[in-house]
Amino acid sequence: MTKKGIVVVGPTASGKSQLAIDIALSFNGEIVNADSLQLYKELRLLTSRPSVEDEISIPHHLYGEFDGNYNSTAFKWLKIAVEKVNTIIDKTKIPIIVGGTGLYVKTLVDGISNIPELPFEVKEKARNLFIELGQENFLAMLKKKDESFKATDPQRMIRAWEVIEGTGKSLTYWQSLGLRKEIEADWLVIYINPPRPVLYEQCEARFDLIMENGAIDEVKALLEMSLEPSLSVMKAIGVREITDYLRGLISLESATNLSKQATKNYAKRQVTWFTHQINPNIILPKVDFEDLSCKIKDFLNN
Repeated sequence: MTKKGIVVVGPTASGKSQLAIDIALSFNGEIVNADSLQLYKELRLLTSRPSVEDEISIPHHLYGEFDGNYNSTAFKWLKIAVEKVNTIIDKTKIPIIVGGTGLYVKTLVDGISNIPELPFEVKEKARNLFIELGQENFLAMLKKKDESFKATDPQRMIRAWEVIEGTGKSLTYWQSLGLRKEIEADWLVIYINPPRPVLYEQCEARFDLIMENGAIDEVKALLEMSLEPSLSVMKAIGVREITDYLRGLISLESATNLSKQATKNYAKRQVTWFTHQINPNIILPKVDFEDLSCKIKDFLNN
């Protein structure tokens, strides 16, 4: 039988987690996290992880799985997620992938590049060199190594440098090999995309709740770990802003407002990415669970 699963994607604060729980309760499912920051145990509040009660009521996987010293990548996540998905299916249950890290979802549904996983040191060296040389000089050096490279986007430039330094072959070569799927399955991809004003209002309201529930103490505990600033967990929205408040550099009101704006900016980037990179089966401006349930039922029964 064909393996089947459900994917719930959307920008931050769009209601993905609650929808995933509703689907899991109705269709005998288990939830697998596809949010790169919800992987970390230190930031339950700032990353808006599901509550302890929710995690108990429905099996949740890959939430708070790693400590802050772990640097996740799409490749690392995919390997673990596929194991979780296969285990869930073996129990005759439905895997429900939920998260806002679009690249994670895309690697699962569409496949992943054949480029080998590159050491963190290679990536860090490429980023430092870009900063040292500047975009124009970096691009000139890159084209000496890879004449086929055409883009001028900084992130793509750095990635191309990483790949040729780490593998000895160009990004163009690896892309010519196409994608490989780590799991063959049919996925029902549900994209929650609320109207922008509604989404922004939800972003602001959620961050107010995060602050009320103890975000400052959460950041204090994180800072006590003395982690490297370059680690992913240190880049979560709210960490830098609350850190600046704790150091007396800005007021609490400013830290809150800056975090809200950063959240809305991030949501906007997510919407842009999903619009161009994900091909959903269902797009929801708002959740009508009764109508959605019928579509899920049809998908699972056919």
